[in-house]
Amino acid sequence: MHAKDIEAALTELRDRLDRLQIPFAVIGALAMRQYGYTRYTEDIDIVTTPEGLEQIHSELVGLGIVPRATGLRKKLRETTHRVDIDVLQSGEAAGAEGSPVEYRSPLSASFKAAPDGIRYPTLAA
Repeated sequence: MHAKDIEAALTELRDRLDRLQIPFAVIGALAMRQYGYTRYTEDIDIVTTPEGLEQIHSELVGLGIVPRATGLRKKLRETTHRVDIDVLQSGEAAGAEGSPVEYRSPLSASFKAAPDGIRYPTLAA
């Protein structure tokens, strides 16, 4: 996989989620790039709302996005560029189960839009 594949998959994912008005923000290695840190990655990590995850499954799964295995709801694959997408939900514990830290809504002030229109975590998050 090439970095251009991830960028192309991210652009297409952004366009599709925006068109359906599904709130999301990019987290993980791709978010670190917004602050000048480069870390190798092979996937796209996003946070959305529980309703957003439901909408992804009802409107996008089977149309270029598929679960990576039977029964997986948050481990997806974009089929055109063969890029994995890991989905986290707002309200979930970050890290280990029982963690006092929860993922916030992608619409919260913990995330802000970059010039490309994609929301990324603020440093205050």
